[in-house]
Amino acid sequence: MASTVATTDTLETLRTQFNTLVAEVGSGLTIVDDSSNTSTLTIGTDSLKISGGTGLESAVSGDVITINDSNTGVSAASYGSSTAIPVVTINAQGRITNASTASISTDLTVIDDASTSATISLANDSFKISGGTGTTSAISGDTLTINLDNTAVSAASYGSSTAIPVITVDAQGRITAASTASISTDLTVIDDASSSATISLATDSFKIAGGTGLATSISGDVLTINDSNTGVSAASYGSSSAIPVITVNAQGRITSVSTASVSGDLTIVDDSSTSEVITLGSETLKFAGGTGLTSTITSGTVTYAFDGTTFTDFEYTASGGQTTFTGSDDNGATLAYTAGKADVFVNGVKLDGSDFTATNGTSVVLASAAAVNDIVCVKAYSTINVSSLNADNISSGTLNSARLPTVPTTKGGTGLTSIGSAGQALIVNSGADGLEFGSAGVSQGKALAFSIILG
Repeated sequence: MASTVATTDTLETLRTQFNTLVAEVGSGLTIVDDSSNTSTLTIGTDSLKISGGTGLESAVSGDVITINDSNTGVSAASYGSSTAIPVVTINAQGRITNASTASISTDLTVIDDASTSATISLANDSFKISGGTGTTSAISGDTLTINLDNTAVSAASYGSSTAIPVITVDAQGRITAASTASISTDLTVIDDASSSATISLATDSFKIAGGTGLATSISGDVLTINDSNTGVSAASYGSSSAIPVITVNAQGRITSVSTASVSGDLTIVDDSSTSEVITLGSETLKFAGGTGLTSTITSGTVTYAFDGTTFTDFEYTASGGQTTFTGSDDNGATLAYTAGKADVFVNGVKLDGSDFTATNGTSVVLASAAAVNDIVCVKAYSTINVSSLNADNISSGTLNSARLPTVPTTKGGTGLTSIGSAGQALIVNSGADGLEFGSAGVSQGKALAFSIILG
C-alpha cells in the first residue's frame, strides 16, 4: 500500500501517518520519483531529506516543511508600456530569468509606387488609405476593404459563335465598354485564274484537292500538300559513259528518265574529205600548224598564229560613203594582192565575194558604201611563183605543152616548135641544116620518116 505525503501536513500528522505506514509495511519505506526511480528507507534508522530541485528550495519549521520558488535574479517590477515592449528570458521550467524593455518606434514610413515617401507618427497622426482611380476604400471594425468601382459596362456574357466581343479598356486595364460585332460566316476563295467561290463556314465543307502532280492529306488539324509520284524510279542517272535522257512535263516535273550511251569515238575530216576516227580516252588528237601556221594550247583553247608571210593585212578607216580603197593604208602600207587571193572584212565581219570587187591587184571596191569610221581590212594571201625549175627535179606528173623545150637537130631533135598543117610532111630545108614542114610531093630521097615514140 502506497501513501502520499503532502507538503502541507504538520509534523504530528506526518508522525501519525509514518507510524501508520510502519505498522502497515514494517520497518522498510520505499519511495518513488517522477522518473520511477525507487529507494527503500529503514524506518528508525534512515533519514528522508526533502531537497528543493531546479528553481525550488525547501525549509522545515517545527513540524512544517515548506517548498518555495527560489529567486531568479529578476527585479520584481512592471515591464512594458505604450512605448516599450517587455523583453523576457524564460528557462526550461517556464520561469522568467531575465526581464528588460525595448523602445517602440512610433513613426511609420509609407512609400508609394513612384517611391515618394511620408512618415506617419502613430502616437499623433492618422493614416488615411483612399481609393485611387476606379477604386474605393471602406473600413468596418478593424478591417480595411478596397473595392473596384463599377464601370458603365453591363454585367453580361459577350461573344458567341456568330459574334465577336468588342471591348474598350482604360489605362488601368478595366473594361469600360463592351459590345459585339457579327461574324461573317462566308469565305470567298479565288484561284490563279481569278475564278472565285463562296464557302459558307457554318454549313459548307471546303475541299482542297491536289492538282496536276500534287496530292493532299489531312491529319488532325494539319493539311499537307505533297508532290505525287511520277512513275520515275528514284535513282542516280548518268555517268562518264551514259548521258541522262529525261522527259519533263508542263509543270517542270520529270516524268521519265533513261540513259544514252556516250560514244567513245570522234571522227575528224579534213578539207579533202579524208577522215579518221579518234578513240576518246586512249588516243590523242594533235592540232598541228600547217604552212605559215603555229599552234598553241592554253587552258583548253587552241590558238593558231600566222608567221606573217602567208598573208598581209591592209587596214583602212573609211570616210562617210567611201566605196573604193587603194594606195596606202592606216599603217602606211600600199595595197597589193593577187586577184582571187584576197578576203575583205568590214568591222571584223568577212564579206561575201559578191559584196566587193577585187580584180586589179591594187584596189578594192565595196558594193555598198562604208559608214564613217568603219574599219575595212583587206587580207592579201601570198602566192609562190616558180620562174625556173631544174628538169631533173621533175619525176612525175603532167606538164603543160607550153613548158616543153625545143630540141635542136644537133641533139637529135627536130628544131621545130609546132607540128605544121594538115597534109604537110616533115622535110629537110633548102639549106640542108634543119627540118621543116612542106608539101607532101617532095623529090625522091628528100623525104624522111620519123618514128616518134612517146612514153
